[in-house]
Amino acid sequence: MRVLVAGAGPRVLEMAGELADGVICASNFPAHSLAAFRSGQFDAVSNLDAIDRGRKRSLRGEFTRIYGVNLSVSADRDSACAAARRQATLIVSQQPPENLHQVGFEPSDYAATRAALKAGDGVDAAADLLPQEVADQLVVSGTPGDCIEALAELLEYAEDAGFTEAYIGAPVGPDPREAVELLTSQVLPELG
Repeated sequence: MRVLVAGAGPRVLEMAGELADGVICASNFPAHSLAAFRSGQFDAVSNLDAIDRGRKRSLRGEFTRIYGVNLSVSADRDSACAAARRQATLIVSQQPPENLHQVGFEPSDYAATRAALKAGDGVDAAADLLPQEVADQLVVSGTPGDCIEALAELLEYAEDAGFTEAYIGAPVGPDPREAVELLTSQVLPELG
């Protein structure tokens, strides 16, 4: 059984490099997001160098880097994007502003969303206030065609960053059954 550690901070990644068999990093965390890759500062903000520091002290053999792509797909673009905004709302409401800023998000991008949650308006109401452009930097979403292009870009970045495996993660789509059918029949076959 392999021990894989999920995390984004430098201490947990260094510990994973030293003691674990691999690491899981997900696209919905700002430091590992499409925004981080596109910012041109991925190496500086990703903390992946901490893994290398830990690996220098490790007695473990192989080490796996797995990249999780948070995705929401549906034949109904609006529904898929709404599910992505809901997932992204959970991230922008919990991340320190400096984590969001370092990948290019400005407080004005998510202030209304945070304020709605703080006021007790609920996640769905807060998600309605999050710009789709912000959600798109954290969660791939849309129709199968939309997702193919964005997923291909993100996976290429991930491969260049040293990730050797990938998986699709939450929210998957507004209707999980439809999402899995679309992923297996239309999206993944196009990525070869």
